[in-house]
Amino acid sequence: MPPTSSPTYERLRHYIAKRMRMSHVYQPLMHMELLGRRSLAPAQDVARWILGEDVTQEELSDAERDQLLELCRQRLDAFRMQRGE
Repeated sequence: MPPTSSPTYERLRHYIAKRMRMSHVYQPLMHMELLGRRSLAPAQDVARWILGEDVTQEELSDAERDQLLELCRQRLDAFRMQRGE
């Protein structure tokens, strides 16, 4: 059975998949940059910025970061395809 996802991961996944506004294309790019740094502070900064709450007690696993990065890439690719780029 796969490990249970952290609450921070679930909230970030929901935001990226459902609420992130693609009219501001910098958002997925910024999230990808910060999540890709592989240090705790940038991931917490992203979560705090997106979720508007203190998440210092919740860490993202490497697998969760990878999944969030992939979701950002998918959203960005879909946006590009929609615009014909």
